[in-house]
Order: sequence, then structure tokens, then C-alpha cells
Amino acid sequence: MQTSPGGRIGSSTMLVEKLVLGCAGAISLQDIKRLDLSRRKISTLDPFVFSKMHELEELDLSGNRVSGFPINLGLRKLRTLNCNKNAFKSVLTFEQFPSLEELYIEDNELGAPDQYIAVYMLPKLTKLNGKDVDIRDTIKTMEDILQARLDTIWKESFAQRVKGRIKEDEERSLENEFIEDLKAKVTYGPPSLVEFTHHMLTVLAEKQITQETAGLRTNELLTVTPMFRKVVNMAEVEEPEPPAPKPKATVKMIVGPKKNPTASPSGKPQVKVAQVKKVTEKREGSEEANGEVPRQRKPKQMVKTARRNCLRKAKKRRNLHHLQRAEVAQKDQQTKQRLTEVEKDSCSEEASSSSNHSSINNRHANTKGWKEKLEQEEHEATEAVKLKPKKAVVPKAEKKEVTPKISLKGVKPEGYEPIHMLRCHSIENDPTDAKTNVWKCQFEPDPENPSLSKSNVATCGGNTICVIDCTSGKVIKKYQHDREKEEFYCVAWTTLEINNGEQTQKVNVLAAAGTRGSIKLLHTDQLMCYAEIKGERKARPINSLQFHPTEPTWLFCGSEEIVLWDIGTPEGPDLKCKCKKLLRFQAPGRLLGIVVPPSGDFVLAGCENGCYGWNIDVKNAKKDRRHHVEFLLPSKARLAEAIKGEDESDEEAEGDMIDGLALTSDNQIASKVACDGSIHLWDIEEARKGKPNTRKELKVTPDCTLEWCNSDSVYLDIGAWRGGSMLVSGDDQGKIWVYDITKLPSKNANKPPTQKATYVLNWPEDQTEDNSSDSSANDLIINDVAVSSDSNYIVSVTNKNVVCIWQIL
Repeated sequence: MQTSPGGRIGSSTMLVEKLVLGCAGAISLQDIKRLDLSRRKISTLDPFVFSKMHELEELDLSGNRVSGFPINLGLRKLRTLNCNKNAFKSVLTFEQFPSLEELYIEDNELGAPDQYIAVYMLPKLTKLNGKDVDIRDTIKTMEDILQARLDTIWKESFAQRVKGRIKEDEERSLENEFIEDLKAKVTYGPPSLVEFTHHMLTVLAEKQITQETAGLRTNELLTVTPMFRKVVNMAEVEEPEPPAPKPKATVKMIVGPKKNPTASPSGKPQVKVAQVKKVTEKREGSEEANGEVPRQRKPKQMVKTARRNCLRKAKKRRNLHHLQRAEVAQKDQQTKQRLTEVEKDSCSEEASSSSNHSSINNRHANTKGWKEKLEQEEHEATEAVKLKPKKAVVPKAEKKEVTPKISLKGVKPEGYEPIHMLRCHSIENDPTDAKTNVWKCQFEPDPENPSLSKSNVATCGGNTICVIDCTSGKVIKKYQHDREKEEFYCVAWTTLEINNGEQTQKVNVLAAAGTRGSIKLLHTDQLMCYAEIKGERKARPINSLQFHPTEPTWLFCGSEEIVLWDIGTPEGPDLKCKCKKLLRFQAPGRLLGIVVPPSGDFVLAGCENGCYGWNIDVKNAKKDRRHHVEFLLPSKARLAEAIKGEDESDEEAEGDMIDGLALTSDNQIASKVACDGSIHLWDIEEARKGKPNTRKELKVTPDCTLEWCNSDSVYLDIGAWRGGSMLVSGDDQGKIWVYDITKLPSKNANKPPTQKATYVLNWPEDQTEDNSSDSSANDLIINDVAVSSDSNYIVSVTNKNVVCIWQIL
């Protein structure tokens, strides 16, 4: 236990022991059950002291400077741990406390993924930051889905590589390759939890490798052949009895080179262990002195023992591996990336987007000031060529860049046809980059008439924002944030009247946000970031942005809560503005989407656990507000509860995940419950006329239900332009579902009518000329879809760094 210079505690083990005994009022370390070391400028813990406190159950380290724990603390009985107000950047070292039931980690350099990781690796944890842990079911469902996808990839690409003996370095190489392949191919969960997804994939992959290679290592007790494994695993096959041991001798099995097994005359498989030497050793005082014969284990028992030893060693190696990596990350205070695995990729891939980052990859790094780059780039659509790594850009200098285009073939148009496919969010301008996630897209409004859209669309992915002309397929503007790592998750447009010192003109401003928890305000005409809004000291990823319909400077920002900002109006040639926080809305769950009806007095949000609404009253002095109503939308889970006759008043059930939310007209809302196979259209003003129950719940009856695909994937958003005629949504099979919402069936008082999709657009077959990238429909997920106000263009963005533009026929 050490402190910074000037602290009250020295580094001597004896002094530390005396201090601990004094704080606990105990005579010996073994007697301590509760220990309070809060606010003592502690930076690390002395394992020589703490490893002796075998009975310690409660430990308070709040208000110190601890950034991590040594990997050999022990404390196996620790049940309550308070680490508030410290300097933790990772929770991996907490895995050595398996009995932990209560954990407090607020006011650290941690984010939401770290909370999920803590719950995932601490099976007995019931309270986190003073709240009941209610995400274990979600984590279990996620684990089942990821395990199924992992099994598929293993069987297709890796199973055939594990057939014979394998060396330890070969096993480690196979494990690293398997983990990297999973991260590249498997996408699940919201953008803000990508690092947790990668952590879970890493853990599951290590377990898979350990199980598949058990008994196959060259240093194992037995060399297990495929036939041997068959004998061991089949209960109905008789096992050959080993020869009886000779008295007064100990028989040792020394395994030589492996030979193929043979079959007995009866047809039953037998195991032949080659070059077995029987070494006799006289043992003084051994069992034979008492007339006992040492028991010899059967081959099956020996293989099971070998497997158990392998699993135990692999688990210890994995735990030690994780803890050592976390400890290295904590000691390096200058690094911006928390490491949870040894990366195998090159430096260029380490600088790639956070969607391919390591298990815990700086989703919530320290927020420090930085200078924004002013880049003016002209993009010319030409043949796909190999690009060199992007060099430093001189301010105000133009730089031509080639955006790789993907040729289209084999497309059968139906309603819409694909006209452009671009890969414009590549890291280092690499045209073969098929790993960067493009998360959101939104059409640019017409400055003279914001109710209509232009043919330009903004897309965000990696550390890049692009503005694309749908007509020509050219990237006409591009903003790149490369001073510090950032991954943009959402964008939103607004139109402001800006006075540049000479005249006042209407200009479109683009807001963008992502992992760093700050909002960038981009002046798209000049392609510059003229302001940055930083939220709380503890950065949280921002998943959703939405401007107010009547107050163009009001911006709703959604993460784990909703914050309403007044971004102000930029003035003068320097575009200076003043940003002000107006309101904060407390959300019951993580925000996935925000909608503000035209009335402007109400905000609706889709969360991971339901659909909630808040009244907007800026004049009210109370700035932190709880939700006013929860809208109960129809879902399969709610229908099942109704059929079973469960009384909802007895126990509050977990709400449905609303992963899609859009405003289709003045009052019509389109919402999608995750994994429910349908999209509901309902009137927000009509629903608000109802009277909520005592729990603020209000049931919603849809005007119409749109049939969607039966998918178990979540966080697949829906898109619409307010007042437009089309509603669009993508799925995890590369399909786009298009609905003409101007031709809906009449409302039925008894049961909402259903409507099938007007068009289902299949992903086009495509291929770059260098054949070096994959943008086909295999493992392709459409993250978001947008449609123009006149419905002439549909834009879809994917998890494979592809933007596809469709045009109406």
C-alpha cells in the first residue's frame, strides 16, 4: 500500500501492517473482517499484508488513487468492496474476488461496458453502485447468442485444424487467430457495449479452445487419438481392463510416439499405448508393507484427469493473463487504451475503429482537450485503387482522395435499385477495410425549407463523418477526428441563421457524437468543427442525438440519461457560440432513440427496458426529472404474460427493449420492440390522452402493425422522414424492408390491422476490382437506414464499412 509523495502512508510492509491493524482495531491480520481505508491517498495495495487477511469481508477504499489491484491479493471471502472516487480504468483485476456481492465503482475512469464486465465475471454480485443487478438475464441471453455464433464459426473455419497433437505455442496462436476472427465477424449489442461484446467473445473463445485441445498437447500424460476420444466419450463401449499390477512395485506410464489404434476381433475399439516402459521402484514404507496393492487408474480415468488439469491450467493462465494485462494498463498512465487482450494485428489495425478494438479498448478514455483539424477534401469517384496510408494534412490545403466504389451485378430491381456502393469510412483510407462499422445515416434538410430534404446524406462510422451526394455517389465533404481516438455513433442536422460579420444566412449544422461522450458541432459549408460540447467529467458514450422541431438550437443528447443543450448560434468569422445545459431527464435504462413530436412540449425515448416520455418545461427550476409516463407497447412477451394470467401488480416485470423509434408524421410514431418481428404505428397525442396507472404506465393500442422479419438480433433501427411516404428498416440478413405508410388499412377498434412490406430489397451482389474485401450479404448487418423526403433515395449503412444508395424505379 503506497501513497504519492507527501502521503501519510509509507511503502514499508511493517508500517502498512501497523496502519491496517490500527484502522481495524485488531491484534492480528487474520482477525480482520471489516476494514476502512477511505481518503488516505493510497495508490496501490501491499499483497504481503492483504494476502494474510483471509477473513476480510468488507473493504472501503473510496476517495483514494487506486488504479488497480495486484494479482495476488487473495481476499477470497471479500463480499463488499467500495472503490468510489479512485482512478480505475479497468475492472478485470476484480475477478480475483469471486465472493463479491456488493461493488461500488462510481467516479472512476470506467463506463457502462465495465459494469457489464463486472457483472459477467462476478457470479455472486447482487448490487452494483447501490442498485440491484438486473442485467444478468440480458447477459445470459447475449452469451447464448454469441456462443451459437461462435460454434458456427468454429465448425466452419477452425475445427478441422484440431485433429492431432498440438504444441502450446500452436494452441496460443490458434486462440489469438480465433478471437480476432470472432471480433471481425460477430457483431451484437449497441455501439456503446462493443468492448463488452469483445470481452465475452474472448472468454468464450478461450473456453472453446481449452475444451477442444484438452488431451491433445504434446506434454500431456496421454496422447489422445480420435479413436481414444471416441472410447472415452462413449459409455456403451466397453473399455479394456489394464493389466494387473505386479506386487511390490509401482508402475509408471511413460508415453512415447503416438500410433494408430487397432480394433479387437470382436469389433470393439481398443487403445494401444505405444512404448510403455514399466519402471519398478522399491519404496520403503510403501503400501506393500501393509499388504496393500497400489491402485492403477483406467485409461478413461487418466484422460479425465488430464482434461481436468488442462482446464484448470488454462483457466489459471487466462485469469493471470487478464490480470497482468490490466495491471500493465494501470501502470501506464499515459496510454489512452485499456488493454484486455494481446493484440495480434499490426499497428495500422490498432489505430482502426473501436468496432474492431480489443476486449476493452478505450470506450471511455480520459477526456482531455485537443485541437480539431480543419480539412478540405474533394472526393472523386473512380475505379477502386490501392491507396497509400494517409499523410499529414496541411491546414487549408486541398487534398484529393479516391473513395473506393463497389461494382454491382446480379441485381433484380423491385421498387428501388442500388446505384452506388461506397466504402468511405476506411481507416488510413484503406480500400480493403471491411471491418469498420458505419452506424448511422441521416439526410440533410433543405435550409430554405427544413421540412424537405436535399439529396445529400450524412453518415458516421469509425472516426469519420461523411456527407455524400446520392445523385453522383461522391463524398463531397469529410470530417476526420484523428487527434485522439473517437468512434462516432450518431448524427443530427439543424438549420441556423448565422451572421458571419457581413450577412446573415441559413446554414445547416451537423452534430455528431460517440464514444468520448462529447458533441462535435460541424459547420458543413466550411468543413470544420467550430465547437465541442463536453458533458460530465466522467465521459459516457452518446447513442442518440435529436434537435427540437421548433427550437433549432436545442439539442437532445441521449446516453444513460437525456440532456437538453442550447448550442447557441455561432457568430462572427470565428463562429463563436455559447452552449448552455437546460435540462436533464433521468432515464430508467440506456437510451437507444429519441423523438420529439412537433408540439415540442414532450420528448419520447426508446430505452433498453421500455418506452418512456417526459414533459418539457424549461422554466421549471427543477432540472433533473424522472419520466412522466411509460408507454406499454404490444409485444410477444407481454402477450405471453397475459395468456398465463400473471398479475403484473405483484411483481414489476422487466420492460421491452425498444431498439427502433421514428416520427413518420406530425403525431404518428413508429416503434419496434427488439426480436418481436413487427413494427407498430401509433398516435402519440392520442396515447397521451390516456390516464397512466399508479406506476405511470399507459397501454398503447397501435393503429397498424407492420410485418417485419423474425430476427433475434437487436439494435436494428428504423428510419423515416417526417411527412414522407416511406418507412424503412434493415435486418441482419442484408435485407431492407420498405413500407408505403400512405396506403395503410383502416383502423380496427378490436384488433390493429397488419400490413406486409411493400418491398423487400435484397442486398446486391458486389465485388471490388481487387477482390480484397468482402461486402457481400454473408454476416452482413444493416445498422441503419434513411429515406429522403421525396422517397427517391434510400441509404443503408452496414457493419462492413459499406454505404449503399438505392434509387426509386
